[in-house]
Amino acid sequence: MARDMFGNLASERVCELNASDERGIAVVREKVKNFAMTTANSQRADGKKCPNFKLIILDEADSMTKSAQEALRRTMEVYSKSTRFCLLCNYVSRIIDPITSRTAKFRFRLLPKEIQYNQIRHIREAENVQISENAVEEIISVAAGDMRRAVNFLQSLHRLHEDEITPDDVRDVAILCPAEKIDEVIREARSKSYENMLTKVQALLQDGYPAGQFMHQLQDAVIADDAIEDFQKVNIINQIGKADHALTDGADEKVQILAIVSVLQRELSR
Repeated sequence: MARDMFGNLASERVCELNASDERGIAVVREKVKNFAMTTANSQRADGKKCPNFKLIILDEADSMTKSAQEALRRTMEVYSKSTRFCLLCNYVSRIIDPITSRTAKFRFRLLPKEIQYNQIRHIREAENVQISENAVEEIISVAAGDMRRAVNFLQSLHRLHEDEITPDDVRDVAILCPAEKIDEVIREARSKSYENMLTKVQALLQDGYPAGQFMHQLQDAVIADDAIEDFQKVNIINQIGKADHALTDGADEKVQILAIVSVLQRELSR
């Protein structure tokens, strides 16, 4: 789109930064501000007209520090007439309110599975990667519509395994909690034994499984469990959402997990 708008001036009019690599306040004060403060005309070299503004694209903007986002907000206010800002992120909740209130939000759907399958198969053939069809399906499932994540998984697996890649290899690289462990937590919640349930959860965390991954898998298991009533699912998932948001703000993992399993047991022991 930027190339269509600016033509051969795209390299001069567009500044693209990966905020996960350059996420500090210094980048905003130097690169972003210096680029934004220069003026632009509305004439291209080929004589065609183009917008008289520049474009700054910040990929993975949710990785920027709070101080950098606050500096960016001020830059956006001052140079909004001469520069447009495009922030790409996975979690809009990690962008400060003063920025989100000044921007229009566009949410993109997850890539259809068929497109992901075709891309993974193309890479498999082009790079001669030995991977089973079941493993490809597991990558698509774990990536959850994120094509970049799927490709990163495939690359890591190819480096680590000389033999054919299996679904178990994918789960190991993705650090997925074993499904039977998640089922055990739900089973203990139904048995009304808080101590046993807590022991199962603590064992998972001590084995190094991320709290966020545990929450996402627990959510999927709850949704798929037909024995759990809809109103119970709503209460459990609502608590998981609260805990996930709290973790992004730096909350203690153990406290948030305890809050989730407490609600889980309360709902399933009714």
